[in-house]
Amino acid sequence: MSTTVNRTELVAALRALRPLATRTTLPVLANVHIEAEEKHQLSLVTTNLEQYAKRYVAFEGDSFEAITVPAKAFSDFAAGFSGDTIDLTLDGNKLRLKFGRQKASLGITPAEEFPAFATQDSAHSFTLTRDEFDRNVSRVTGFAANDTARPILTGVSVVGDGEQIRFAAADNYRIGVATVDHPAKIEAVFPAIAFTHASKVLEGDHVSVTVDGRTAMFASTKGTLVTRLIEGQYPNILPVLPTDFKATVLVSQEELEQAAKLSGVVSNGANIVQFEETNEGLRLHTRDDTTDFDMTLEATYGAGKDGNVNIALNQKYVQAVAVVLGDSTLVELGWNGPLQPIAFRDPDDLTFRAVIMPVRTAS
Repeated sequence: MSTTVNRTELVAALRALRPLATRTTLPVLANVHIEAEEKHQLSLVTTNLEQYAKRYVAFEGDSFEAITVPAKAFSDFAAGFSGDTIDLTLDGNKLRLKFGRQKASLGITPAEEFPAFATQDSAHSFTLTRDEFDRNVSRVTGFAANDTARPILTGVSVVGDGEQIRFAAADNYRIGVATVDHPAKIEAVFPAIAFTHASKVLEGDHVSVTVDGRTAMFASTKGTLVTRLIEGQYPNILPVLPTDFKATVLVSQEELEQAAKLSGVVSNGANIVQFEETNEGLRLHTRDDTTDFDMTLEATYGAGKDGNVNIALNQKYVQAVAVVLGDSTLVELGWNGPLQPIAFRDPDDLTFRAVIMPVRTAS
């Protein structure tokens, strides 16, 4: 049984799927499941049991028996071959790859040993353009917690109220919220890593998201990703997102990102950068026993300013927010007191907001 596939298309699909092919005590999870589907589409599936990812590759031939082969070796051979196509041939317990004088073979594991691919009903769903999906996902996923002690915080809360869909993520020190106008009504907590995988796996102009019970599916024209949802009640983060401030300041996004990045060169143990109001602008400075960095940003202070600004923040968190706001020209910082969360947003684009909790310092 032989078939021919486009090598570039195959390589792109395998690279997108490989992050889910994990080495565990269940060896078949390091494999990619391959099977012919209708309309001359070859489906490629990988899973880590929490997410199932599928991509489609066009093939020439009448059929292709379901098998699994090692994902890494298959991807490496496909990427290393030259030529526009690769011939795939099933030969007993081997999958043979060929183009011209280049040949390779991979051991086959029966498809029956591969965990079943989850199906999905359309209980609650919404569709975004690919740009809308990627933009909102990239804005908030970095705010999710890495600590599995509170699993709910490792997720992204998605809430649709019939007018907007709100994507929110938080850990114990910061929150990121992005919104997009949409009539969907939905409420679920997705693993943040599922959004990361979906952005890599999906290909097409639109992304559909379907939620049913404890699972959800992302789908596009050339791929799908099914994920388990995180159970539990997501914390009510809205009261922590201030909308009115005792003081605000506008700074250049480019200068803020530059200052935050350079502050990271100083190894002060806690990665703390101090924000201080001066007559020249907003001063960012940090130091340790041997190194220091100081930069004053041009700043415009808002009306109703209440007292001088003197706040310490985590350098990595500030840099991450500045990067997320990379499409912005200006960034507005707002605060209500020395120990209150500091808000960041683009004054011309209120579809994204972030807050960072200040750091207590000795001074």
